[in-house]
Amino acid sequence: MNKARAKELLLKEKTHPAVIDLILIEYFPEWIVWEPETIWAAIRSLTEQGHVPYLIQHKVGAVQTAHNNEGPWEDWEVFNWVAQPFNDLIANFQYVHKPSIADLMVAINTLGHIRKRKYGDEVKQFIASACLDAGVLFVPPPLDFVQDVLDVFEYRCSMCGNIDILDNNRCDLCHAPESALVKTPQYFDWREVRDRWNAVRSAELSSLVLTESLEDVHIAKLATALLVLNEKEDQLSEELAYVGR
Repeated sequence: MNKARAKELLLKEKTHPAVIDLILIEYFPEWIVWEPETIWAAIRSLTEQGHVPYLIQHKVGAVQTAHNNEGPWEDWEVFNWVAQPFNDLIANFQYVHKPSIADLMVAINTLGHIRKRKYGDEVKQFIASACLDAGVLFVPPPLDFVQDVLDVFEYRCSMCGNIDILDNNRCDLCHAPESALVKTPQYFDWREVRDRWNAVRSAELSSLVLTESLEDVHIAKLATALLVLNEKEDQLSEELAYVGR
């Protein structure tokens, strides 16, 4: 690894968290079990500067959290906290930050570069809620693992007339079996968006010609988020090459 360039990247607040992780592992293999004060002292020693940029500190803290516990995958609050520095934001521990679709994609991809693990139900519910808040019901990779949470159906029971959310494959009122339930998507059929996405995803996202249809509004939101994610992944590749990795 090119030491001079590694030192340079540790002083740039926009440096990709996965690159920060690799640099710290290269020069301080045990850093993930150190106290913050020890980490800051080590970085100051390496960079020969008297300070560690504040956003770099938050990124280092988020990466260390991802290494040391399961919180980013199991606890929605911890996921939200690490997602902020991963998107070049100072983590706010007092208020809930509402992540955008792009924020979610970048956070999930960044976590995947650090450590791969399945997401628990609590974090899946949080991500799905953020998608619903953004008006998105169909999500391609890397968010596709929450599609089952977004796939919400209502039912009308043909035996008693009860209308409710389908969550146990029977009528909550009269316990009629699934065969007696008339099911409809709670919002609209997201498969129409999926089909439209599959038809345009191979095109250049930045030059898509879209209409104001419900499907194309979804496509616009997804394409915008994926452009941000692609920029982050390009940044990661460029920085890795820059330091000789």
